[in-house]
Amino acid sequence: MQIRSLTIGLFLAVAAAQAAADHRVYTLYTFHSPPYQYANETPNGPEVAGETADTIRCAMEQAGAHTQIRLVPQNRALYSLKRNLVDGYFAVDRSPELDQSAWASHPVALEKWHWFYTGEQPIPENARIGVVGGSNEELWLRQQGLEAFVAVGSASQLPALLKRKRIDLALLDERVMSGLREKQPELHQGIQHTFLRYAPLHLYLNPQFVTRHPDFMNRFNLSLPACMGTQTQLSGEEHQQVTRIAGELARSLAGEVVKWTPKFGQVPKL
Repeated sequence: MQIRSLTIGLFLAVAAAQAAADHRVYTLYTFHSPPYQYANETPNGPEVAGETADTIRCAMEQAGAHTQIRLVPQNRALYSLKRNLVDGYFAVDRSPELDQSAWASHPVALEKWHWFYTGEQPIPENARIGVVGGSNEELWLRQQGLEAFVAVGSASQLPALLKRKRIDLALLDERVMSGLREKQPELHQGIQHTFLRYAPLHLYLNPQFVTRHPDFMNRFNLSLPACMGTQTQLSGEEHQQVTRIAGELARSLAGEVVKWTPKFGQVPKL
């Protein structure tokens, strides 16, 4: 195990040294989504900080690239990536459409999406759903055959729309909503939530970048574990939730197996 770690470390060091001669600064787009990505003022001026931004910057540097990260609206980031106007875009949910026009990395972040609502939870198929325009949540909804009723420009607008009964459901990452709740706790009173899915998010690089640097994605992926730390690990409560759901599925499948298993000598009916 130690030899394997030394081998990987040596590989990354050599690759980074080879890439050091290329002094171009590669531009990556992402979007405002604390605590994952947000603007931060520093003595040297504003820069993009946050858990996922730090992971990306670390892995890019380990892979031998100088990187500039910019915050832009998600629709603009998607447009720029598809037309090779930017070197890459993160943090993006995996999609067949993007897979046709760009190259996805291993997961760089793990979001936990929840339905948010007031009163009883509506059925999504019959509900007016609110999302951020161009977001991972909106694209995922379309893949499920659902259309958002309202697509807003900022996540901060969704709680107010829920309270005013302009929408029935809001689809958003739980930690993003938690950050909004800390700023305006009174606005969030009465808003409930239900877990929907874990969403692994990726860095997408445009094909021109990958063609010019065919080994870069492999170096980047190898650097991710050390750069991510414990960011994608589940909490104790989440481990219990996953264990409970897995147990329910196992019991359900076991019941179906018993139900459809013919007795000895009996020919099953088709």
